[in-house]
Amino acid sequence: MLFLLKEWLMCRRIGFLLFFVMGFGSLIFAATGNIKISGDDQALASSLEPHCSLCETVFGGGPASLKSLKNKAKENTKSLLKKLSSLGYLDASIDLDIDKQFPFKVTFIVNPGVAFKTTSFNFTIQDPIVDQLRLLVPSEQNIFSFSDYENLRKKMENFLKRKGFARAKIDLPELHVDYEQKSVIPLYPIYLGKPYVFGNYEIEGKPDELDLGMIERRLLWKKGSTFDIELIEQSQEEIADLQIFSVTSIEHYDQGDENFQKIKLKLKEGKHQTVSFVARYFSGEKFGGTASWKHRNIFCNAEQFDVSAKYSQTGKALIGTFVKPDIFGSVTHKLFIQMGKIVSDQFAYSTDLLKMTGGLKYKFSKTLTASSLFTIENDMQDSPTWDSLQYLSVGVKYDTRDSTSDPTKGWLSSFDVIPYFSNQASQIPVQFKLQQTAYVPLGSVIYGINFKGGTFANASLKDILKHKQYFGGGDGSVRGYGPQSLTVGGLDADGVPEMGALSKVELTQEMRVKVNEDFGMVAFIDLGIFSKHMNPFKNISWMKETGFEKQESPLSCSVGLGFNYLSIIGPVRVDVAFPIVRRKFNDKFVDDIFEFYLRFGQGF
Repeated sequence: MLFLLKEWLMCRRIGFLLFFVMGFGSLIFAATGNIKISGDDQALASSLEPHCSLCETVFGGGPASLKSLKNKAKENTKSLLKKLSSLGYLDASIDLDIDKQFPFKVTFIVNPGVAFKTTSFNFTIQDPIVDQLRLLVPSEQNIFSFSDYENLRKKMENFLKRKGFARAKIDLPELHVDYEQKSVIPLYPIYLGKPYVFGNYEIEGKPDELDLGMIERRLLWKKGSTFDIELIEQSQEEIADLQIFSVTSIEHYDQGDENFQKIKLKLKEGKHQTVSFVARYFSGEKFGGTASWKHRNIFCNAEQFDVSAKYSQTGKALIGTFVKPDIFGSVTHKLFIQMGKIVSDQFAYSTDLLKMTGGLKYKFSKTLTASSLFTIENDMQDSPTWDSLQYLSVGVKYDTRDSTSDPTKGWLSSFDVIPYFSNQASQIPVQFKLQQTAYVPLGSVIYGINFKGGTFANASLKDILKHKQYFGGGDGSVRGYGPQSLTVGGLDADGVPEMGALSKVELTQEMRVKVNEDFGMVAFIDLGIFSKHMNPFKNISWMKETGFEKQESPLSCSVGLGFNYLSIIGPVRVDVAFPIVRRKFNDKFVDDIFEFYLRFGQGF
């Protein structure tokens, strides 16, 4: 009996020892085993490591033997080749090198070959909608991965659903591979189904004081036409542009009849009358502000009437504006009329203008607009008669900015041609104005650049009234210099510029850094050229300290810092600008060390 007990204890010890050796041996392999993925393209090889399960199992316990290690390595080779194929390396190969000496080493040597390119895209059906699908695919040869094919499939399927093919389905493509040309042509199977069409519509929340024709003209579909969500979205934007409704939404749902979609417009009127106040402070102009009253539906056809009063220590104005949409029954045309009394006492000139403007504004698309306006302007200070200045302004504007008050991306481009008619001029001067503005997001930084240029053709400075000549400095120009202080002429005995410029170029660059959700910082540089020539770059030279001498095309520059605060009513901006060259007159500096600016909205 004692003998049997001793044998039983010995077997327990031997079993425990074997279990310990096998487990500990696996841990030793885990600690000493070496798994490596290498190749000519090391970046590509390194990107495969997360797809190598052998790396995970080795460092998590490892195979129990060399044989199981070989089997595992072969399985990993297949999975890595599959991943390479999904990245476009369809003829890739992997060599496996296993060092049998302890500690074991496994090396996957990746030979990716050439990445195959997608040369064209094919579809299994012929239909006009397929031509629109082709606009979604890249026009150039590209290295495509399987995930790219899947993303494109989802994009095209979503496009079809927006175009009314609610039952449309696109399967993953069949890939036709040409190993000689190293190219792939995917063939997408498409099942369209019967498209939906627009059905009846109803309006919920009909306004009492608005002609329904103003709304109906903005519905861009017809009953029975193919359903298209883009038409609904565009119609919603057109109705919102009337500025009458605080809420505009358009819903669609099955009408009950096969393939018909019923449309419901949900509208909620906003306040037709609003009063607003805006204040600002600039070093050169001191305090200023604007008070305005606006009615958005004064004659029940979405006509807008606005009266604004502006005041600052350099001038005051009272201006009335009337805008009537849908002139001639077209949603793309607006009638624009404006009358105002503008009294200005600027550094370079003073005026007492009675001004009347009328014309048409056109909307070709969401981003492209144009205007044709005729203005009669009389300076009651110098000529209290109706011997007026008259001019026609024709302009176009392209605007893709995501916001007008605080843009972060997009482009703004405008061009205006303005011929002037006056008995005082010996010929007809023509003014050209160009503005190009761009915003580029760079992570948390927004880079903004603003170019403004202008010139007069068919005229000399003596033919241009002084308040129409170009003067620079101040907010919206070269900050750091006083308003209207940058010019090409000298100063008279009172220290007032004798004349302005015939042409100008202004360039501003800003780096806007977002500190947090509410605060931001800005660094900027402003450049300005004001010239006596039609070409502002003729005889250009850096502005001198004696800058009020008659340089032909002086180049001025300033730098500065700004701070933003995003308030509930929009961004509030504070800028401090420093002129690079401080000018003297009669041995005294006329430019301050810095200029201070406070406003709502960004600098441009």
